[in-house]
Amino acid sequence: SGARLAQGAAFALANNTGGNSFGVNGVGVPGTRFYQLSEALRDTYQFVAGGSIIWSPVKDLDIGVEGFYTQIGVKNGRVIDRDKSPTAYANVAGINNGTFVPRTTTADSVSTFRFRVQRDF
Repeated sequence: SGARLAQGAAFALANNTGGNSFGVNGVGVPGTRFYQLSEALRDTYQFVAGGSIIWSPVKDLDIGVEGFYTQIGVKNGRVIDRDKSPTAYANVAGINNGTFVPRTTTADSVSTFRFRVQRDF
């Protein structure tokens, strides 16, 4: 899109030596591999599900379990997986010339569980 191309042109002007002064927000120069893998300005989705169960075996005592699952991903293409390639955004020139191949992903997720015991006095 036009906004992504404009960001790419600004990236090329500020990083004409092959570096990345924008960190993880860098989009890369249009037409390069880094530009294709950049997570900036991507269309994303988010899925969140959760639930809880509380049991009261006696008066004023609650025992509960809660669980949540969250998944965030890109709607199309692949992006650099910063968990598995933490130095990728410092190796823009290597990505573009093929000497550094970062791990890529389409989604990331997290699960959270909590156990709770509450007593009212």
